[in-house]
Amino acid sequence: MQKGINTLLDSVGFLRRFIAQKRILRNLQHQRFLLRTGMKATAHVVEVETQGDRINNLIEVKLALGIHKPDGKVIIAETHSIVEVHKIPVPGQTLQIWFTPKDISCILIQ
Repeated sequence: MQKGINTLLDSVGFLRRFIAQKRILRNLQHQRFLLRTGMKATAHVVEVETQGDRINNLIEVKLALGIHKPDGKVIIAETHSIVEVHKIPVPGQTLQIWFTPKDISCILIQ
C-alpha cells in the first residue's frame, strides 16, 4: 500500500514540475515577442508575490508595477514574470521594462 502511495506522490510531483516547466517556456516565448514588438519604459515595483514552484534557479513572480509611459503618465499594471531566485524585485525598485501599449499586462523586465 505504501509503495502505491509513494508512486502516486512521485507522479503528482512530476506533473507539477512538468506544468511549471511548460509555463516557463511559454513565458520565455512571450518575452522574445516583446523584445521585437514592445515599447521601452521605466517602472517601479509596487508589490511582489512569488507564484508556483521553483525550477532550477528560476521562479515565477506576480508583480504590480507603476509604469512611467513616454508621455509622462504613470499607470499601474499587474503581470507575471520568470526571474532568477536571487534577482526577485523588491517594492520600490526601479526596473527597465518592455511593454505592449494594447495590453499593458504584457511586460518584459529587462
